[in-house]
Amino acid sequence: SLAKKPKLSGQAFGTLGRPHGDSSSSLLALSSSSTTQQYDEIAISVEPITELLSAILAAEDEMNDERAEALLCG
Repeated sequence: SLAKKPKLSGQAFGTLGRPHGDSSSSLLALSSSSTTQQYDEIAISVEPITELLSAILAAEDEMNDERAEALLCG
């Protein structure tokens, strides 16, 4: 017989698909407002485009999910 997959028990996910934790108060605010914001309002452009990956990785290292999302939207 096939084993059933465990169900997620009401776990909330942030804007980047990560579970909300104790240190994600800014993510909670962002996730509630991100549905009403337009992508072009939060987008950050990176020139030259070759710097995009390093900018995203730097934002991830700083645990700045809001900036990482804005870079991806830009």
